Amino acid sequence: EQNILILGAGSLAKNVIDNLFDNGMNKIKSINRTKKHISIENNFGLISLDKNLPYIEDENEDEDGILRTAILFRLLPNKKTTKTLIPKSKKLIPKKTSCKTVPLEKGNPKKTKSKRKQQEVIVEENEKKLVMQYSDFLMANDLGVLERNKITIQNENTVFTDGWLKEKGLLIEAKSNTTREKIRMAIGQLLDYQRHISPKPKKIAILVPKKPREDLMNLLDSLNIMVIYPKKKDFIHHEKK
Repeated sequence: EQNILILGAGSLAKNVIDNLFDNGMNKIKSINRTKKHISIENNFGLISLDKNLPYIEDENEDEDGILRTAILFRLLPNKKTTKTLIPKSKKLIPKKTSCKTVPLEKGNPKKTKSKRKQQEVIVEENEKKLVMQYSDFLMANDLGVLERNKITIQNENTVFTDGWLKEKGLLIEAKSNTTREKIRMAIGQLLDYQRHISPKPKKIAILVPKKPREDLMNLLDSLNIMVIYPKKKDFIHHEKK
């Protein structure tokens, strides 16, 4: 199996041609295209898109740290082809959706030169510190061990939740601040993640560094989402009465 990553979602044939053969080393001899299949012959033989799964949509960051949707074509060499300039991909594509519990993430995010990415790294570090602070609080008060979920989605990327308290069936999403944008994002992530966790979480919660303002608290109450935030050395667990 051969894979190539192409950013953007333009013409299928044009993208394959422009991206695979733009290095001047691998000249195209012929292209055969039908509605469901494309085959390309080059100096080293024939390659074609996988008929069963020709491509998947993936999410990757560009050089500026902006998240973009990419098309990952799945290219197969012809049985008679002895070699090709296209390297074999090491990317594993999940064949089914699954979820398992794993330890909390340790270490710091990778450093970057992109200003946008540097801001995201700071946010990620703050969220991780908040999660670890809450984890220490739970351990110190014998309230359970905070872990996280590793969710592998069929034909897509693997995602991780911020927190999972197995003893209470509590799914947690952490945010570094309490702006409306961040609260809305956390709500969407929780609703997305809980679909893939079995048994279904008994409760979902947002972990934030301070109590959100009244209107946002009312929003979370209306959705039966718990709000967890620190207060001195303790953590408040607010639930709708």
